[in-house]
Amino acid sequence: MYKLTIVALLLVSFIATFAASSKIVPPGGPCDIACLAVFDPVCGYNGKIYKSFGNDCEMNRENCDKPIKFVAVDLSLCN
Repeated sequence: MYKLTIVALLLVSFIATFAASSKIVPPGGPCDIACLAVFDPVCGYNGKIYKSFGNDCEMNRENCDKPIKFVAVDLSLCN
């Protein structure tokens, strides 16, 4: 009976630890997006400025925590 209680307590503490650790935000935060180093230029416009990005992923990373988002527009608008 004593061994069963110890095993049950260990199991509960393991589950509690795993559940708590799964909610931890990565050190870089939710916007720490890794983009491939593939050059496929994108022009973005946020209603005020045009900005060039190396690829679509980089534009999405820029947009992650910004209230005003860049949207892809014709590449010639950034030249």
